[in-house]
Amino acid sequence: MRQAKYKKYHLGCNKLLVKGWLNIDFVAKNSFVEGEFYPLSGSSKSDYYFLNWNLTNGLPAEKETLDFVYHSHFLEHLSYVDGLKIIGEIFSALKSGGRHRIVVPDLEKYCRSYLNRQDDFLMHYQKTLSVEQFKDYVTSGALFISQLYEHGHKMGWDFETLCEALKKAGFKHIERQEFSKGDFPDLEKLEIGDLFRVEESMVIECEK
Repeated sequence: MRQAKYKKYHLGCNKLLVKGWLNIDFVAKNSFVEGEFYPLSGSSKSDYYFLNWNLTNGLPAEKETLDFVYHSHFLEHLSYVDGLKIIGEIFSALKSGGRHRIVVPDLEKYCRSYLNRQDDFLMHYQKTLSVEQFKDYVTSGALFISQLYEHGHKMGWDFETLCEALKKAGFKHIERQEFSKGDFPDLEKLEIGDLFRVEESMVIECEK
């Protein structure tokens, strides 16, 4: 019943809960029960809710019930097959004219930086890494591979691949956007990041 009142879904939200959205992510801890809702810590506001849900088990929404779906740096944590599946489920859950905004690390930027050793993009990436965990990641090759296989990542997305996946699901008006820019609702709350997050990200919007 709580899910039914939400028309805007924020997938893979991590700790970023946004008012008026159903914020969904999966925490595999004893203190969190899958399928349960949790209010924002210290808040009594009923529209700040987190749904503990493993999205590989499907999107918890009925067909043609949502107006907006947003996710940032979530899709790369799914395998390619699971990514295609969730994109299809998002299309099914959106109403006609519903909008879908996606933010992912841009695979092409990482590839270009690896091939062009004069490009300092990977060095910028290196500065964001935990010193202890990644202290030996000093070459371009090690840094490039770490983006693909560390951080729980299972897939890399470039514009061509993501466009193909979205078109296959049925989406139209697929366009690149600037980070935190546009008329998509609550971008000032949804797209918060440091300078490198802005630099590395590819942002795409599409419509059902």
